[in-house]
This record gives sequence, C-alpha cells and structure tokens, in this order.
Amino acid sequence: NYECSYQPLGHYEPPPQQLSLWQRASMLVGLLIFQSFSSIVLSSFSQLLQKEPVVVFFLTTLVGAGGNAGNQAAVLVIRSLATGALLPRAACSYIWREIRTAVALAFILVAVVVVRVIVSGYHTHDALAIGASMLTIVSSSVIIGAVLPLLLYRFGIDPAHAGAMIQVIMDLAGVLITCLVCSVLLPPDLAVAPTALPCEAVELPTEHAGMARLRHPGGNLATAMLNGTMAKAVKYLVAKPSS
Repeated sequence: NYECSYQPLGHYEPPPQQLSLWQRASMLVGLLIFQSFSSIVLSSFSQLLQKEPVVVFFLTTLVGAGGNAGNQAAVLVIRSLATGALLPRAACSYIWREIRTAVALAFILVAVVVVRVIVSGYHTHDALAIGASMLTIVSSSVIIGAVLPLLLYRFGIDPAHAGAMIQVIMDLAGVLITCLVCSVLLPPDLAVAPTALPCEAVELPTEHAGMARLRHPGGNLATAMLNGTMAKAVKYLVAKPSS
C-alpha cells in the first residue's frame, strides 16, 4: 500500500490585510524602482542598438530565458525549504550542484538560440555574440536563483519573495550582460570613406578665381555634395551675359 509522507503544517492564520498589503506593495515598489534602471543601461548602449538590430530582436529572448531559468531555480529551493528537504547546513553542497546544473542548462539553451539566430538569416558572428550572452545570462541566473532564497531565509525574510526578485534582477542584469557581451564580440562597422560625387568641369574666368577657394581638398567643389547642381549653376552664371 502507498503511504503518503506529507505532513500537514498545522493551522494557518493569515496576517492582517493591511499588513500584508503594505509588505507586498513595498516589495513591488522597490523592485519597480530597481527595474527602471534598465532604461539607463539601454540609453548608454544606444549606438550599439542602432548599429546591431540583432541585439534588439533577441534582447527579450535573452532576458526572458534568464528570468525563467532563475525563477525555476528559486522555486525549487523555496519548495525544498518549505518541505524540509533542504536544510541550511546542506546549502553549500546544494549550491555546488546547482552550479553544475547551471552550466549544463546554459549550453543547451545556447545551442537552441544559436540555431535560431542563424535560421533568422544573421551572420555567424551575430549568432556567437547572442550565444555568449545566453551562456552568461542563464548560468548566472540559475546560480542567483538558487542562492537568493537561501539568503532571504538566512536573514529572516520570506523566501517566497525570491521569485519576483530574481525576475527583476535578471531583467536588469540580462540587458546589461547582453549589451556588454555584444559590444565586445560584434565587429565594429567599417568606416566608409565618402566618395566624390560627379561634378562637371567648370573653367572659371579670372574674375571668378575666388571660387577656387570652394574647392574640396580632394579636388572636387565642396558643393559637389549637391551632386553637381551647384556646379551647373555656376556654369550658368558664368555663361550668362552681364546686364
């Protein structure tokens, strides 16, 4: 016969509604303020986001994967603490096991996201940059997700808050890690030298020799940026008889 090993936790008396509301609201407000700093990170890497659209397109994928992995690890720790399967004295061995699990999960998700980037039509270096970002985000997220509930429990804070905290932490950390990794691994755009626009040869008389000062050091008129229209206008003015 199967015998259930579940033991009831006893009578549960919820805290007063006002106290519960204040505790939850204060936690959410703090997390909201912390998460708002992601806008500062994005503004600091605005040039990268403009030059590399692959970062923009896969940013939510990377951040979401980090949040999911960290939340999964945190839930496992919270459940183990609640059921007594994980004791504080065994925290070190549990964290070491989670570190190995984090690396394994990270490589699995890296393989998936690299294939996804290549299938989307991006270059290999784009896929490598996104893959390296995924590796860093997921591995760090799982480790933080496993450690955070234990820290909260150690300081007398309800470990259940770790679920929301890890999500916000990895939102900010994921954006920062992605921008840093991609700014290092993605090759900078080669500077394209401006090409001289075609311009009609205009022979100016002596009285218009001052126009030569408008010549660009490359040999073309500076106004050749207008695709030669100014040169045509000068030629017309020179040819027009003075009244």
